Amino acid sequence: MDRKIIESNYNLAFQIKEALHSNEEVKNSCKENPSGELSFFIRDGQLQILSFRESKSLILDDENRCGMKDESFSWFVSMFSNYIKRHSEHLYHLKIVLNYRMDENGVSFRDLNRDFIHEHHYKRR
Repeated sequence: MDRKIIESNYNLAFQIKEALHSNEEVKNSCKENPSGELSFFIRDGQLQILSFRESKSLILDDENRCGMKDESFSWFVSMFSNYIKRHSEHLYHLKIVLNYRMDENGVSFRDLNRDFIHEHHYKRR
């Protein structure tokens, strides 16, 4: 793997890790909601936007389910950061979308998915 790609992905992983640990609104959302979505907009290999979606089922009873416990959130951040560091492709212009669903205790992940949405920007004025 190219050294430039490794360094860029390491820097991106650090930015994502710092953003997740420092943003109380995102942390609280993950800890309060049994399922959700986090989106990371990357431009020029740098984290630009972190957004989150809170999901509640209209059919299933989510009231008895917990969001992520502290240790689950820490594991989640560490796991995702390591995933970015080890990724073999340059994460340059894209959106990374993570969807999670916790078990009823908020300790284990019932489901955890990652999508890459690749973007091509055309500057026109």
